[in-house]
Amino acid sequence: ACFVSALFICGAGGYMLNKKQFNLAFITIGWDYFQVLAFFSTIDVEWPTVVLDFFDVLKFFSFDIDIAAPECLSPNITYEMKWTLTMIVPLVVSALALIYWIFAYCYKRFVRKYRASSIVYSHTDMVIASIFLMMYYGYLPLTEKVIEIFNCSELDPSDGFEYTSWTSSSCSGGICKCWEKGTVQMELVPYAAFFAVVYVLAYPLVVVWVIVTYKRLIKLDQILRAMGTGDDLASNPEAYHVRARYHKIYYAFKPGKIFWILVILSRKFCLGIASLIFADSPSFALAFVLLMLFVNYMLQVQNRPFMSTS
Repeated sequence: ACFVSALFICGAGGYMLNKKQFNLAFITIGWDYFQVLAFFSTIDVEWPTVVLDFFDVLKFFSFDIDIAAPECLSPNITYEMKWTLTMIVPLVVSALALIYWIFAYCYKRFVRKYRASSIVYSHTDMVIASIFLMMYYGYLPLTEKVIEIFNCSELDPSDGFEYTSWTSSSCSGGICKCWEKGTVQMELVPYAAFFAVVYVLAYPLVVVWVIVTYKRLIKLDQILRAMGTGDDLASNPEAYHVRARYHKIYYAFKPGKIFWILVILSRKFCLGIASLIFADSPSFALAFVLLMLFVNYMLQVQNRPFMSTS
């Protein structure tokens, strides 16, 4: 109940801030920061108890289902159930967005009897923008969950088998073997491969396509945004629909730095796969993560890509 209430409060707060023309880029930067801090809890390092408790609080920003403790409601909930639920949430939200689009279209077309395309399809931009926003905030946690299925390592001392970094009541003793036919991990591998293509690879490629296709219009829109205008067709006839549909991709950046979203997604991707690359060495995983953060910090200081309110 607390988790749902927190989501509602954040959503209502975001709506109010957006209505007041508040620069939501500051919230985006903070959200990304807390997601990175929460990611440190996935690295197998002996953190102090107080640090682990702090990381658990920050899991809210990664939309971690474990923060809601579903096992308390039903002890029969397994890891694979929680993993599947996490993976299908974006699909369910997208399906609901599509249902809303169809309902709004039918209402305008057949109830209100509108004929102008600009009115009948006016809600399309909002639906597309919502899906892009959802995928941006969910990219890192979704990447982590997908990679988790492939993250296997040997025990110390080794018994000749590899085991998952997660546990499940469906496995003997809760410890799940990897790459063994009929095991929980092998049952999840095909689904993980599918979601890796849909979430981890397809979303950045779509973002690249949008930036390349609408590069000139995006720059034009950002110049108008810096001038405090362009919120309607009258003041922004060329790029208004680009702003309405895709502004979540570039609105936080200066006109000459509209590609910076790709740098951020690259950082999230590298963080997401760090535990897989260095599955047998948590210290190397931690060093890799710190290196990635330092490189991104250096690039940001050099380029200063974010567009301030002033």
